[in-house]
Amino acid sequence: MLTPIEFEEVRFVCSNSGVDETRRAMNIGTRENIAELLTLLAEKQEQVVHSLSPDSRARLDRMKLLLAALFAFPLFHSLHAPAVFRTRIDTTAGSFVIETHRDWSPKGADRFYELVREHYYDNSRFFRVVPGRWVQFGIAGDPKVAQAWRHKTIPDDTLKVHNKPGYVAFSNTGPRTRSTQVYINLRDNSALNDSEPAFAPFGKVVEGWDVVEKLYGGYGENSGSGMRAGHQDKIFEGGNAYMDKEFPKLDRLIRAAIIPDK
Repeated sequence: MLTPIEFEEVRFVCSNSGVDETRRAMNIGTRENIAELLTLLAEKQEQVVHSLSPDSRARLDRMKLLLAALFAFPLFHSLHAPAVFRTRIDTTAGSFVIETHRDWSPKGADRFYELVREHYYDNSRFFRVVPGRWVQFGIAGDPKVAQAWRHKTIPDDTLKVHNKPGYVAFSNTGPRTRSTQVYINLRDNSALNDSEPAFAPFGKVVEGWDVVEKLYGGYGENSGSGMRAGHQDKIFEGGNAYMDKEFPKLDRLIRAAIIPDK
């Protein structure tokens, strides 16, 4: 959030630009809102710059710098996910919704929330679909983005709910290795995964289960396999170009977005 002084600065600029857009500043706190306000200020400056006093033009320039700084640093993002939030996943097979409960896996929920807000999952592939077992996704389609996040791991959480059908958790290679890859249990995998806290589920599919079940699984383990198998380097290096060439039938994750509270 902006401080009261900074808010007054924004209101001053909007007022002097001849627009009633002050409300945009009140809820500022996400990169999307900040980017929107930056665009607004740039547009209005072009329209009214000649009518502004030198002091007003100087203040407008200072506000643009301030907003650019806010946009650049994730410090201004909420550090924690909401207690409960829903994420809509749009795919080439349809859409489904994951409901995340932070008390199930606080660190896992926070990381998933962060990745969705950063649009990390957008335009990626469901690269590991084994019918009757699990669906896995979470390697960004852009190799540079995927490599940048690959080793940004988070600590484990205490397992509180089980790896039953529909429950969602982070894939990993061992303790303290969760990063971006996520799997959805298509069956009860409690006996296999519950013994390790790194597999603590953070959410559950609450809508669109039929979509999850029909994601293309013809390649099985051959289109990427799990993190522990050690066969993912080509995905990280080649991204979507590699996946689309070698495994063209894979379903695509078009967009992941937090569903606003009503």
